[in-house]
Amino acid sequence: GYLVSFEKSEENISNFNSFSIFSAPVREGYAFVGWSATDGAAEAEYTIEQTAAIPNGITLYAVWRKL
Repeated sequence: GYLVSFEKSEENISNFNSFSIFSAPVREGYAFVGWSATDGAAEAEYTIEQTAAIPNGITLYAVWRKL
């Protein structure tokens, strides 16, 4: 399984499209690059280390690089 997207708010992280628990995502055959506010983006706007600093109320999508 792998994380597809999530929404961060002041209260919590909502994960409506998950195939696993919330953590640094792993996907077979791909390297996780970071998060983007645009689905299907090639470039990440946020790294996993920046997750706590992401503005509230936006939905982010995992950005993957094929190995």
